[in-house]
Amino acid sequence: MPRVLVVDDEEQIRSMLQKILTRAGHDVCTASNAQAAIDICERPARFDLVISDVIMPGVDGHHLARWLAVRCPDSRVILMSAFDPGCDECPYLDNCQRLTKPFSAKDVVRLVSDALSRPARALRVD
Repeated sequence: MPRVLVVDDEEQIRSMLQKILTRAGHDVCTASNAQAAIDICERPARFDLVISDVIMPGVDGHHLARWLAVRCPDSRVILMSAFDPGCDECPYLDNCQRLTKPFSAKDVVRLVSDALSRPARALRVD
């Protein structure tokens, strides 16, 4: 069963994604911000996929993607945002997938399935 970590500062989004992905057969863990996600990933926890909001207070999704590239290179990453011009500049975009808010349950399941069907690639760290 694929393990997925959902990171978003909005509880409703976290809860909705957890329900959608659990129904789709995934083992889902959540974190309310990027620092909490880093703390979870520093434990002996391995995730096949991390879905993170980009714009959050404190540590943002781009920083989390960079941290994952170094510490968890086998994890796939989906960055989600309603609007984030920084994604176009992000050096990890080639290896991350994007989920645009608002999204449907079908969008999420399709994108997660696609991400998990691809081989994990280490993100490029410059």
